Amino acid sequence: MKEHPILFNSEMVLAILEGRKTQTRRIIKPQPQLYRFGDNHESLSFVSPATIPGYSAVGVDRVMETAEYLKCPFGKDGDRLWVREKFRYYNWLEECACYDDCNCSRQDGKPIYYADSFDNESKWKPSIRMPRKASRINLIIDEIRVERLQDITPEDCESEGITLTDGELKSCNGASKYRPKFRNIWNSIYGQWQGIYKRIDGKRQVVGFERYPWAEEDTPPKPAKALKLNLPCAVIANPWLWVIKFHKEGQ
Repeated sequence: MKEHPILFNSEMVLAILEGRKTQTRRIIKPQPQLYRFGDNHESLSFVSPATIPGYSAVGVDRVMETAEYLKCPFGKDGDRLWVREKFRYYNWLEECACYDDCNCSRQDGKPIYYADSFDNESKWKPSIRMPRKASRINLIIDEIRVERLQDITPEDCESEGITLTDGELKSCNGASKYRPKFRNIWNSIYGQWQGIYKRIDGKRQVVGFERYPWAEEDTPPKPAKALKLNLPCAVIANPWLWVIKFHKEGQ
């Protein structure tokens, strides 16, 4: 079994801890290319699962009958994912408010997690900076497949941690409300402009921007920096994804 780190925001960490989230979708980079042959006939379609252990077939050429295989950077079935989340370390000298002798000093230096309190007063470290020893959640991969973003089903949305109120569920076509909710959450994360950086002359510089929205119409205005510096902006709507099903280790 191999281990791989994976980032989750605090809302999704809470969903994992509560047992509501057993799937995650991550963008394939670079995106598989869809080629066209003749009069707009697609010569390349994307399928899964893989026929080679540890790999996912992302492209099958209908003309040449050849396949393209990509290896998922998050591992394969049976591998462990250790979760990185927003955190900080407890500081006994600054945070203990006890008047008498206490045991707070024993907690000094132990990690505290934003998802447990959503406390916006403290200074937190971003999830990308979490070391392995501070991680509290281990996930075991059950299955990895490849699909387009808009292929998600209402059942998949629920497995992604999306919840509906009792009123929404009891309303006409209540289950149909899962996908719009997931769409909004997806666009709030991956539908925003993200900088593309390269190291130039020893300095890390932005060379463009990209975003991966649900659909083309979900496109916000170009970032001011891109307009000012005339930088390219790429929009990849309905992207191809790694769909990772998992369970919490020990369950």
